[in-house]
Amino acid sequence: MNINSNYKIFDLGGSFLKIYCSKTKLINKIEMLPENIISLIKLKSIILNFIEEDTEFIGLTSQMHGFILFDNENKNISDFITWKNSSNINILEEIIFNNFNITGLQKRNDLPINNLNNYFLNNNLLNNNLKNKKIYFKNITEGILDISNNITHSSMACGSGFLNIFKNEYINEYINYFNDKFNIELLLDEVIDNFQISGYINKSNRKIPVFIGIGDFQSSLYGTNIKSNSLLINMATGSQIAQIIDKNNIINQDENFSYRPYFQNNFIKCITHIPSGRFLNIFKNFFNELDINMWNYFNTLSIDEVYKSNIDINTDIFSNNGIILSNINNNNFNIKNIISSILYNYIFQYIKLIKKNNINFEYIILSGGISKKIPIIKEIFEKEFNIKIIINDIEDDSLIGVLNLIQKYFIK
Repeated sequence: MNINSNYKIFDLGGSFLKIYCSKTKLINKIEMLPENIISLIKLKSIILNFIEEDTEFIGLTSQMHGFILFDNENKNISDFITWKNSSNINILEEIIFNNFNITGLQKRNDLPINNLNNYFLNNNLLNNNLKNKKIYFKNITEGILDISNNITHSSMACGSGFLNIFKNEYINEYINYFNDKFNIELLLDEVIDNFQISGYINKSNRKIPVFIGIGDFQSSLYGTNIKSNSLLINMATGSQIAQIIDKNNIINQDENFSYRPYFQNNFIKCITHIPSGRFLNIFKNFFNELDINMWNYFNTLSIDEVYKSNIDINTDIFSNNGIILSNINNNNFNIKNIISSILYNYIFQYIKLIKKNNINFEYIILSGGISKKIPIIKEIFEKEFNIKIIINDIEDDSLIGVLNLIQKYFIK
């Protein structure tokens, strides 16, 4: 493989399918339907349409919290069940509560391990012809392959809820739960840390090599070239605060953080599920009906106007209570103060988390489209922390992260 190769990189995200083309150096962006379950046939059809006759290889990054099921004849028995599903039963709380911290994840109902249990319950597995059969649990980066080497990268495997991230191996207790309860043999791909070919996609009778899929969070951080002395704040559709730490330096896990495998014996220490683009879009859609462009309005505000805003807004769109506005009175319920308050509460949710958890760092990297659209965010962070704030100007962190891995290990 050389630098003049024709290749594609696909980012299978929750909201968009993004494609990097090595020929044009351009990124295509396709909005995915807002579906909790995505058709494997439709997804593969879109991917195949972007693969050309002379495409030499493919790179992949994907949302981590999803899965697809296959039988022992490599036929999918489910479509791609995403994290947008949320089981009404949290088996993690019921049977495996005590040692779930070894997965590095928070105990959420939308994790694959819970949605898998929900899938089997809803499909009456005990009474159908899958009883006593082998069922293969795969993430989508391996599920789209026509020929699979049955391996998965640790950055994807950790999102399932089955992986002990400290030993880099699956937790037998969790697998056995499914085997015993549903009378099946649940099989998962072998976990590896190496960046290598994981299988092939067929196109016009050609087997095109596909690199092993990388978790979109990890590839995004790799794309920003984050260092251990920095703090990354990703402000996109979803949002995270993250630092790179040495795996061997973890003595006790902080319950306020999640942990993820990274590269070169490093981990990501992070706070996830911070309301971001989805929170802002709720208000954007409302102001659109009033013919007011909220995004443009943000950029008319001064720092003083943002700091003087005085409507309290609970940003937590993930709670059952929804967003709550309070401290409203006759004098402050006007468009400027409402929009100023939206921006203030949005920015300060990050600042409060950083200060509350006593996170140490030498500089901050702001990534994601929101920090680029609203320059005042950088100014407020500089005011609050009095340190260097870097706006990451890479067009798409996740795609560039995979590109960097390909160039580092394979392109000569």
